Amino acid sequence: MSLPELLASHGGHRERHTLPAPVAVSLFCGRLRQRLTIREAADLIGISHGYLYYLERGLRAPSVSVARSVARVLLPDRPRAAEALLAASAPGAGRDWKPPAADSCPELSRPSGAR
Repeated sequence: MSLPELLASHGGHRERHTLPAPVAVSLFCGRLRQRLTIREAADLIGISHGYLYYLERGLRAPSVSVARSVARVLLPDRPRAAEALLAASAPGAGRDWKPPAADSCPELSRPSGAR
């Protein structure tokens, strides 16, 4: 698939995923139950405090790997909330994103010896 075709198949841009409000609220409440500041929680999870802020307000959805870390720290005793978070996560996003194979952009490859 050429780069223009790849971009066209995605509408020319990446789709933004957001969390449902009940899931976002469960993250906020989970942090408060743990008596953690947003910076402390973000450090334990391994993300920036700004990103955690967006998650708690439902403005972003985490990748699956980040969702697992968030659930481990903020929802250790809430398995249903953790399941809802994982279900709402964005597969293949963020830390889980893998670039397309080099051969999907043949116009970028040069014949050997070309400059």
